[in-house]
Amino acid sequence: MTTSLGKSIAQTETSMFVFLAETHKQSQNMFKRLRALASSVGTSEASTASIQHEAREIKAWFNHIWREHHIDEETYVFPHLMGLKDEKLVAQAKQLVQEHVWLEETWVELEPLLSAAVKGESWLDPKEFFYAVELFEQLYADHSQLEDEVIYPAAIPLVESHRAKQVGHQMTQRRTLRVALKR
Repeated sequence: MTTSLGKSIAQTETSMFVFLAETHKQSQNMFKRLRALASSVGTSEASTASIQHEAREIKAWFNHIWREHHIDEETYVFPHLMGLKDEKLVAQAKQLVQEHVWLEETWVELEPLLSAAVKGESWLDPKEFFYAVELFEQLYADHSQLEDEVIYPAAIPLVESHRAKQVGHQMTQRRTLRVALKR
């Protein structure tokens, strides 16, 4: 079974860079949803069922799409930049790889807080949870801005057109296989 996103990639043969940039747009939406959920924790604004549903969707997105996005960048984008003579660009690519580690660590710490918020755990301070979400969002905003404004434009000419289509197909296949294995 192909996800609708995977189907759209396969049908239109979208450039991998358009696809990666689109995931950044999706990230912005998911962060808005996460921030809204964090704002509603500890209030009577939303029902427990709606909070649980929203949290499940947010967790699934970050645990799958977001992580896949980082794998794609580290596999298909950053290596093209690492061998350049442009020391600043190489340093930025290395910085982004390190930021992926920090973002993952931040998510690994935030995810249990999200679960606790959904369960209404009394030990969770809603203000601290909201602050953690804001920090996570800001880390990612700065990270994705560097990718969109510097790294992707620099990498585009380094990745041959036919290679980009091949990579897009590989990215779709990997996602499709993971969805099929989870069923």
